[in-house]
Amino acid sequence: METTSPLKPGDRIRLYGGYDPEPGWLCGKKAYSARVIAFIDSRIKARSGDERLCAVVELDDHIEFEGLKSRHVLLQLRYRGQRWHCSGIVHINLLNGPVADASKLTDSSSRWMESHAQYETIDRT
Repeated sequence: METTSPLKPGDRIRLYGGYDPEPGWLCGKKAYSARVIAFIDSRIKARSGDERLCAVVELDDHIEFEGLKSRHVLLQLRYRGQRWHCSGIVHINLLNGPVADASKLTDSSSRWMESHAQYETIDRT
């Protein structure tokens, strides 16, 4: 699979940890399978193009982390110039449901879980 193909809504991905071999958000699992629902604007003024987009993702299973239980996460690219490809390193936030505007995230509606989470495409639509 070509790693330069852009990630898109409908693609199935696998999410797993980065720098920590057993991150708490994985709850003892090796990875979570999920589907990309949409891309939304992060509203970070210093960013442009792909690096300004966040992926809204629906997990196959719930995650329970720091008092929030949900099947929805938000993935945000980490680096200037980074693009959404078939695999990459991202920030991952647990959401209390799908969101349409990343600027509306609050401490009660989301939990930041990791800065170096990894994703890889497992099925393209």
